[in-house]
Amino acid sequence: MRLWQKTYLAALILFLIFLDISVFLLAFYTYGEVVLAAEASCDTENAAIVHALKRDYDDVMEMGSSEESLPLLLRSYDGYYGSRLIRFRAYTGDREFFDTLPDGMQIPEPDASKLCSVGGVRYFVINNTVEGLGQFVYAKDVSSLDEKFRALMTVFVCVSVGASVLLAACLFVALKRLSVPLEKLRRTSETIAGGDLSVRANESGKDEVAALAKSFNVMVDALRQDARRKQALVENMAHELRTPLTTIRGYADYLEKAPVAAEGRRQALAYIQTEADRLESVAEKLLDGAFIRENGISPRPVDLPTLLEDTVRRLTPRADKSGVYLTLDTRPGVVDGDPALLSVLIGNLVENAVKASSPGSTVRLVCDGKTVAIIDRGKGMTPEQLSHITEPFYRTDKARSRAEGGTGLGLALCKQIANAHRATLSFTSAPGEGTTARVEFP
Repeated sequence: MRLWQKTYLAALILFLIFLDISVFLLAFYTYGEVVLAAEASCDTENAAIVHALKRDYDDVMEMGSSEESLPLLLRSYDGYYGSRLIRFRAYTGDREFFDTLPDGMQIPEPDASKLCSVGGVRYFVINNTVEGLGQFVYAKDVSSLDEKFRALMTVFVCVSVGASVLLAACLFVALKRLSVPLEKLRRTSETIAGGDLSVRANESGKDEVAALAKSFNVMVDALRQDARRKQALVENMAHELRTPLTTIRGYADYLEKAPVAAEGRRQALAYIQTEADRLESVAEKLLDGAFIRENGISPRPVDLPTLLEDTVRRLTPRADKSGVYLTLDTRPGVVDGDPALLSVLIGNLVENAVKASSPGSTVRLVCDGKTVAIIDRGKGMTPEQLSHITEPFYRTDKARSRAEGGTGLGLALCKQIANAHRATLSFTSAPGEGTTARVEFP
């Protein structure tokens, strides 16, 4: 069952529950008001009858009639009011003067009233105390109230059913229409899952669905960029592997098929060794990156000044061959990290700085607390080059880097190591002014 169908059923059920409860509460409230109005009408009518009966009885007694005249008087009242569904009873103590009440009716206490049912008929009964007469009971058939209540309930039920049907239809149409953008988004996601990243969700509107579509398109753009990066990575990797493999195969064929002097054989073997080393370097860096992605790091306290000193000591011979000087400026700083990986990070940055520097220049290593900066005064980079330098197999000077044995994976690996340590790796550079690589640890 889809979301809009679940929403439809939930909303409809809740509406029906609240509607029915409201209808019944309204019906019973209305019925209560009708009963109160009927009781007030009966009270008024009873008071008028008692007043008229007392007056008529006093007139009869003044004319010298006996008490036997009371039943006759009441009979005349009964003849008039009987058609109006009113019955009477008059008694004093154990003496009963007149009684047309149905058998089994419960009489309320003197000067009290009540609703009672006799044989399925409802009566409103008032027990009056009349001076000179005794107790006079007024009972009116109010069964019509039940009929009114049933008629009222019929009307309310019809209204409830009609409103429910109308709401069900309107709610169905509304939710169906509201679900259309979600259905389109679902179909778009299925298309993307099938491999077509060219489609985009409809972003029109200002509601939550439009916001979701915008986020979806941002995700698709990210997937598209990631796919392009992966495709570029595969193409670059294939190119990087093809070049040394072609060289190795060529020199192997040369050694196998051509008569080669000792010096030529030595040079050919040296080329084969160089290209094999390059392949090994590519494999090691790819494996290092995969290891970091899969396993993360095992952090422990690392003293940054000591790490920089070891790096300078290790890379000084290589820098001397290029005629570049390494200087160190450190302040105390300790971070949590993997010493081996941090050594690779700093070492790659220093090696790149040495390669970019001209003979006689200096590369500075600066540690300021939890920030490490490697500063050179080499050829620098353009903003376009800066935006790509951490991409796998990217080289600012492809010919020179390949000649120097570069793989184009060093800075990509540095980026991974920095991310694994929750550090920020950034570069500032300008052509002819050099480059500053900065690692800021949290």
